[in-house]
Amino acid sequence: MSRRGTIKVVLATLVFGLAKLGYADAVHVNPPIPEVEAPSKTGPQQQSIYATLDFILAHMDAQCAVTLPGASDMVRALEADKQNEQMILVGHGVFADPLLAAFTGNSGNVPPGYMMVVADNGGFFTDVVPGHPKNFLMIANEFHGGTNQAKVEILLHELGHATNAPGFVSDFGSREKIDHNNALVMTGCKNVIKSAGKVGTL
Repeated sequence: MSRRGTIKVVLATLVFGLAKLGYADAVHVNPPIPEVEAPSKTGPQQQSIYATLDFILAHMDAQCAVTLPGASDMVRALEADKQNEQMILVGHGVFADPLLAAFTGNSGNVPPGYMMVVADNGGFFTDVVPGHPKNFLMIANEFHGGTNQAKVEILLHELGHATNAPGFVSDFGSREKIDHNNALVMTGCKNVIKSAGKVGTL
């Protein structure tokens, strides 16, 4: 999906899970442009994003590097020096739609200077669905939201979009295309994701 023909918007790897009934599709048939309240590049959420990106950078193996060529360089570009907000290209905020975990591409009401945005109230940080206590958020049909593996998978998925990785397709609003991209990440970067479950909270 594009806006004015130039801005690509990407739906993250989120699935709306039913606690005892498997999961239901969370993809919007006519997905809205993501709207983000209070976008920021500071605070504990930003530190968690940095920790996850740094983990990916430190644990990138040959197989994942082939799957997502340029991902390590993209991590460095997104983080910049972690001090100058004008140079940092990744941030976070409260999404109007909590079923979106993250997206790549400046869109909605996000100001210039954000290439990738993570939802404070989405699957990167939590598996809670507001107003639905019996439901939970699952990432790539496998990981509870808020876990290390979920965080790593989400950002690897978004790095795939940010770098135009081979085989990656624009997947906003398409369950089939999201699953296709997830399969690339889960296969090619399985060791990176698995190793995230062996460390402290990112």
